[in-house]
Amino acid sequence: MNVNERIVNCWLTKCRKMLTTSEIIYNNFNAAIDLLAIDLQNEKPLAWDIEVKLRTGGIHIALNNTPQNGYYHFRDQLNNTDRDQHLRNIIFPSIEIEKIFITNRKFLRNKDKNNEYWESKFKTEENITVLYFEDIITELQKKARQITTSNDEILQILRLHNTL
Repeated sequence: MNVNERIVNCWLTKCRKMLTTSEIIYNNFNAAIDLLAIDLQNEKPLAWDIEVKLRTGGIHIALNNTPQNGYYHFRDQLNNTDRDQHLRNIIFPSIEIEKIFITNRKFLRNKDKNNEYWESKFKTEENITVLYFEDIITELQKKARQITTSNDEILQILRLHNTL
């Protein structure tokens, strides 16, 4: 799990109280699901199939299929038949699966289209929810301010940052 995925994992487990697992290999090409989170707090359990793509610098999303910034690449990653079948094999068939794409706001802003355009495109065309890394960090910072000690490295770093 890379650092960005670890931060998201911390948010899922500490702030959202979800159970998680990571790096689930689902085909012969070693494609992996970044994170799978299960929410058991509600009356009806829900699974989040999550891809985390944090991009910095001058890279922005585009209507192409390149692995670095292609909308179609990200769409195809999340809406992949092998991936969906593998998820169905490891979780209860009755659990609803929501597709989640986590990125940063700057990545979804380019000269032609804004964040709202991309959020809508992901949601209406592909049923993929976009969440922002900035919001996750903000929620983790709030959580870190509320605690006096932590065994989690990420929360501890944020807690120390808040107090030192």
